[in-house]
Order: sequence, then C-alpha cells, then structure tokens
Amino acid sequence: MLYVERSNRTEKLLASLARRRQAWQRDPLEPAIVVVQGQGMERWIAQSLADAQGVCANTSFLFPKNLLQRVFASCPVAEWAEPDRRWEPELLTWWVAQRIVSHRDAPELAPLVPHLEASDGDWRLVQLARQIADLFDRYINDRPDQVIDWTQNETIPSDRDERWQASLFRGLVEDLGESHLARRAHDFVTRMLGEDAEPFARGLRARFPAWIEVFAVSTLSPLYLRVLDGLARAIDVHLSVLSPSRHFVGELWREVRDEASAVAIAPSQGASPMEGGLVNTATGAIAGLLAGLGRLGADFQSGLEEISSYQESEADLFEDPAAGRAQPKLLERLQRGLLDLEDGDGGAPIARDDDSIRIHACHGPTRELEAVETALREAFDRDPTLTPEDVIVMAPDIDAIAPSIEAVFAPAREGAMKRSEAPLTRLGTNP
Repeated sequence: MLYVERSNRTEKLLASLARRRQAWQRDPLEPAIVVVQGQGMERWIAQSLADAQGVCANTSFLFPKNLLQRVFASCPVAEWAEPDRRWEPELLTWWVAQRIVSHRDAPELAPLVPHLEASDGDWRLVQLARQIADLFDRYINDRPDQVIDWTQNETIPSDRDERWQASLFRGLVEDLGESHLARRAHDFVTRMLGEDAEPFARGLRARFPAWIEVFAVSTLSPLYLRVLDGLARAIDVHLSVLSPSRHFVGELWREVRDEASAVAIAPSQGASPMEGGLVNTATGAIAGLLAGLGRLGADFQSGLEEISSYQESEADLFEDPAAGRAQPKLLERLQRGLLDLEDGDGGAPIARDDDSIRIHACHGPTRELEAVETALREAFDRDPTLTPEDVIVMAPDIDAIAPSIEAVFAPAREGAMKRSEAPLTRLGTNP
C-alpha cells in the first residue's frame, strides 16, 4: 500500500518517520530503507535519528535511481539484472553522434545537418550529441509515455522538431535495444497490474523489507511515481511530501495563466476577471510566485493524483512559521502566505534589522560566493548556537562553480570564519 503524508516542515516529517521506526517491530538484522534525494538529506536524517533515539544503524539510504535498479533487479527478468549504461547521457552521447553521422542524409534529420557543416564540425557534433542525449534522458524520466509511443507507433509526427527526435530515438533503439528506464518501468508496472504479478511480488518481498520510506521529496518524475505505485502493490511504501502549501496546487499555474489572460482582455471587451474557483481565492502575488517557481512541485502533485490509489495521512503536519509572533519576519510572512495561498499582511512594515530575505546583485559566481561567505560570517557572529551543520548553500548547478567554492571557502586561508573552519563538503547535484 502507498501511504502519503505532507508537510511544509522537514522536521515534522522526520518526527513522523522516527515514530514509525519505533513502532515497527522489525528484525534487527533486516536493514531499513530510506530513499532520499541528496547526500545532505541522508546525513541530516542519520544524525537527527541518532540524536533522538541514541543510534541510527542498519539503515540503507538510497537515491531514487538506485531504488529503481534494485526494484528491477528483484524481478524475474534476466535482462533487468543490470542497468544498461549505454542509455546514460555520458555514453549515449557517442551513440547519438554516430547515428547522426551515419544517417545524415535521412530527411528526418535534415534540421541537424547544418551543425555538421560548420568549420568546427566535429566539436559541434559532440556538443549537439550531448545536448540531445541529455534531452532524451529527461524525456525518459519525465515523458516516459512519449518515448514508448515513439517506439510502438510508426506514425511520423507532424511537428518538425518532434519528427527528427522520434526518428533519432527509434534509431537508437535499433542500435542499443529498448533497455532504457522508461521501457523497464512500463513493463514493470504492466506486470504488477496484470494477472502474472505474483512472481514479481515474491521477488520484491524477498529483496526488500516490509516497509520503505521515501523521505521529504518535493518532486518526483512520472516514471519514478509509477514504479513506486507498482512497488506499493507488494510492500508498504511511505511517501513523505515536502510542500510549501497545504492546498492542492497542481492546476494553480493554469488558473493563474487563465486569469491573467482574462484580465488582459477585460478592458477591450468589457469582460470582468474570473470569479470563483481557486484563482479567486488565491489571486495575488503569492499565487503568481508559487505558480511560477513551483511548477515542478505542482506537476508532481498532479501526477500523484493520477496514481490508482493511496492512503493519505490524517495527521495535520503543516505548521504556520509565523505562529505566536507579534511581528513576523519577512521570510515567515512569505512562508505563511504560501501555506494558505493568501497575500496576507503584505503592507505591514518591515523591521530595519529584518534580513531574513536578502537579494545581492553580483557580477559572477565568485562574487556571489563571497557575498554568501560574508552573510555566513555575520550569521555565525550573531547567533552563538548556529553550527555549520545548520547551514546549506544551494545553487542551480553546484558542479559548475566547484572551483570557486574551494577558493572562497578554503578553511585554511587567513581569516577563516570562526565556527566554519570545519571542512566544507560539496554535496554535488542530486542523482
């Protein structure tokens, strides 16, 4: 069975996880499995559980992709025992390049030919192939139905861009076989929903404990959601969802877009803004912010609702971050607005010393990191209880700025922060 609980506070989800671990009378030699989306979350969970319960032992932390591979390896299909690494972007790049070169005269690949005729054609080919490999990898994870349809349906798409993509993907299937994740996930879910599910269920129960925790995810691709749904038909899966709002926001972006269109045409056609529905209750800056920046989370909510069945937790784990404060800080007011989808007291005065939200205009990654370092210095000096374990620095592409991180935050340099002299760990991007 799939069990779902939601909260806007990771601490609340962790407390619920700790209660389940204490209540679960499992074999002490049987490892527990917790699925996380990053090494930082793994470390925080382990340390927090050890502090609360005295020890955190015999717990396997898996990334979502590792979970999928373990699920497939548990099934009675020999071809699924090992992942086909040729479909990973690093290796797929070269298969894409080879396919483009060997079929450059194919009419469907005509839009790609200009890249091969440039003076730096070989280098341009490698760059193009890597971009296409990354694109196909995203399609496999986020649009599994589309790539399955490309291989099962010989119809030529009418759209020019989709035409060459479908043709190239079909060619890769001819070269590599249909062993990518989308096909394996599709076949796995089909088997788990069919009459021959029992052999697969037995394999899963033999390789997995009776309970799996997928902890504090804010988004999962459709492929992973479907595999979790199939897995939950054999064992219990607890999905902890981290969401900024207690409301369903799966269609919020569409509602905000439609309202904006209605308002735009109102002066010329005498129309009035949309009334009723979610837009009317969530109209304003908060709705626009969540609709714009929370699209992935919204799609995740919509995908979760498409799952055949799950059991929602009755416990209310959402927490008002500004509760009990006479004058909440700006960040707390923003979090409260996201929680209830209300603009709230947007006109309330902001205290002069309120630095809960800062915006720095910097000319490059190194200067951005220097601004972060300065902010951390101030935070450590102002709060003696703050430790490096309480701080996380996030970036869109952490690997791209790795050299600058080492240079700016090198703990041995002169004038290092007092309590940040502990080694800085670059956790990297989520697998």
